[in-house]
Amino acid sequence: MLTSLRLRAWALALAFAAPSLPAAEVKLGTAAVPINPPLGIGLAGYYHERGHEGVLDDLFAKAIVLDDGTTRAAIVVCDLISMPKWIVTEARQLVEARTGIPGAHVMIAATHTHTAPVLFREWSRDEWQTTFIR
Repeated sequence: MLTSLRLRAWALALAFAAPSLPAAEVKLGTAAVPINPPLGIGLAGYYHERGHEGVLDDLFAKAIVLDDGTTRAAIVVCDLISMPKWIVTEARQLVEARTGIPGAHVMIAATHTHTAPVLFREWSRDEWQTTFIR
């Protein structure tokens, strides 16, 4: 809840920080859902195998949606060590199908926590690395 309030305060501060922009109504929505893994699943970010033994602090997927009446955009942040490209691709498709927000208007990122589940290694920079890093 505190993070939700911070996001709203940040959005409000941005609105007041840009007085030269024409007045327009911008709607803002936020959500947060716990994404705690099942007990025993491997945790990322360790040099040894370590399974999830319980919850000290919840892991969350948090979203903010902005709508100016013409364009809608979303930012989603998940408490994961990384965000695999296949998850981003699938999630954008689901968001577009369920909400009408174009997938290209959806940014999905990870907080890079070392106490989140291990995910398949393919991640969002794979194409960039293949092209530019040899």
